[in-house]
Amino acid sequence: MKNYILSGMMALASIASASATQIMIVEEKANVDGIIKIHTYEVAQIDSVIHEDVDSVKYVNILMKGAYNRERHTADQLNKIYFASSPDQPIINGQVVSSSNCKTNSNDLGNSNYIATKNDTIATYQYDTLKNTLKLKFISVMGDCCGEGWFMNTATTGDSIFITPMQLGEQSCNCVCRFDLTTELTNIKPQLYHFVERDNRFDIDLSKSKEGVILDRPKVSDISNSPCKNDQLEESAIDGLLFKKVKDGDTLAAYQFDIEKGTGVIVLYNLPYNCCVKLDSEIDLIKDTVRINLIEDLNAPQCDCFCTFDITTQVENLKKNRYIFVVNGLEFEVDLRLRNIGILEGVVLAGTRGMFSQNSPCKNELLDNNKGIDEEKEVEVPSRIAPRHENTDTLVSYNLNAMTGEGIIVSHNLMLNCCSQKGSTVTVKNDTISIVATEMAEDGMWCKCTCSYDISSKLIDLRAQKYHFIVDGTEFDVDLSQDSILSGIIPNGPRGMFVKNSPCKNEERAVYDPSDSTEVPGNKIVRFITEGDTIASYQYDPTTKECIITSFNLLLNCCSVKGSEVTINGDSITIKTTESGDEWCGCECTFDIITKVINLEPQKYHFNVNGKEFDVNFAEKENDVIIFSQKDAKFPDPVKYTDKE
Repeated sequence: MKNYILSGMMALASIASASATQIMIVEEKANVDGIIKIHTYEVAQIDSVIHEDVDSVKYVNILMKGAYNRERHTADQLNKIYFASSPDQPIINGQVVSSSNCKTNSNDLGNSNYIATKNDTIATYQYDTLKNTLKLKFISVMGDCCGEGWFMNTATTGDSIFITPMQLGEQSCNCVCRFDLTTELTNIKPQLYHFVERDNRFDIDLSKSKEGVILDRPKVSDISNSPCKNDQLEESAIDGLLFKKVKDGDTLAAYQFDIEKGTGVIVLYNLPYNCCVKLDSEIDLIKDTVRINLIEDLNAPQCDCFCTFDITTQVENLKKNRYIFVVNGLEFEVDLRLRNIGILEGVVLAGTRGMFSQNSPCKNELLDNNKGIDEEKEVEVPSRIAPRHENTDTLVSYNLNAMTGEGIIVSHNLMLNCCSQKGSTVTVKNDTISIVATEMAEDGMWCKCTCSYDISSKLIDLRAQKYHFIVDGTEFDVDLSQDSILSGIIPNGPRGMFVKNSPCKNEERAVYDPSDSTEVPGNKIVRFITEGDTIASYQYDPTTKECIITSFNLLLNCCSVKGSEVTINGDSITIKTTESGDEWCGCECTFDIITKVINLEPQKYHFNVNGKEFDVNFAEKENDVIIFSQKDAKFPDPVKYTDKE
């Protein structure tokens, strides 16, 4: 360890008195991106600087006066520690003059209005020109429920003022609060100051404004466009100047965010504008949604042609939050809370996609329940399926509209930590949409309680087709090709879904004339081919409570889209094979149709599979075949079809 690391207040006091030292500066080594982090401390507020060796890892701990917490730095990550003074200008002192009571405790942090309670305001300020004092009121500062008041560590270097609110007290609770802190700084001049308060950075020019509000909002720092890519556009292509789908590719946008710097670059491809375009922008933040509207300056010189451009927008003042960006109508989600990642890159592709929308308030609290909590991890993004509350009967609800391309999926009654930030990840692969609820620790703090929450996710660019959903382990199908607007619920209990169909097994030509408009195939009880004696088979797994039902040798149209519908009423289960699609052939084939039914108890059920009825008792037999005759038959080998077939 380098010898300028100090221990004890005797060394600090002697240096401070000898050189009028105001601040101690702790400088880290540059990271892989060349970024050097600087930490500053006011010497008068430091109690001691202590070395610590834990499991062969050396730390430097800075203990503040009256604070129960400490600032810890890994020694081998530090470049140097030194002191700075400002003898030519008055020392700026600061103190907390008042604080509010706890505004929002841990039990309310899951409230969907939680982000709104922060109200996107970092601070308000008021400058007294006669006394040269500045009152800063910080809004919704994170703290411990059991703190015993506040003090403020203030350090200055040049025109930069570093402010660190810290709590007094010896004990901490397993819950967190939000507080409003009113602070006062002395020896303030009417000039521009750069403030740093924890992760917040903002400027106040007191030569221009004596009072105001500091908003925690992203800003657009620059807009630029590529050269004209195509000047053959018709005028109708620019109506509304909304985002247009790329005609010659599937990439709508690309983005790159620097998490440490809080900056980002967003490129939208092939937007239509006047050939001599000059752009400005409007930006707004509502909860976690950043809306950026590109505005064409119609007062600028206009040309008698239109072009497609790639538009690059640069943003700054981004926090380590989850954001939903809506840039000129294009909507996508970016999560900047991921730790140990300097640069986050991605693309937005044409097609269905989704994102987290909101979570409900806590619905039912279970205290002192550590299930799902890893207290040693500062941040957790669970890959597990979130457990559901036992005493509820609704798993998922949905409202989907293929006409507008929008939809809402709500996963009900998930048991999550009281203090976590809730979210969801949405993955779209072909016609399967998977949604998984996530949670992350708010400032590294978890509570020793869990609550049931409803997690809402938003879908956009839905198509008029059939989708298979997997929502926190709940599987179901929704067919938007038949009805473009659908809503419903998935109850807690048995349910079924189509899995797949076999390739054509035996073709029969010219069964009907496809040009005859009166012929409407489908929605019929399908015919079994007479050459086989096996109607269906079933395979039940008591560990997963899933049953695979295979209907054998069904005579269906060669080109139709196959499927199945499952209706469950008590212990009666009806499975009906369906056909749909835009193309029909003048031939029929035999197919095997595979359907899955889940959440079945090991008991007796009555099945009706395409008009054939039979009873099964899973407590007595877990697999069997259903045949035309009553002769004995062995269970056939499981039917396996690969996705390539």
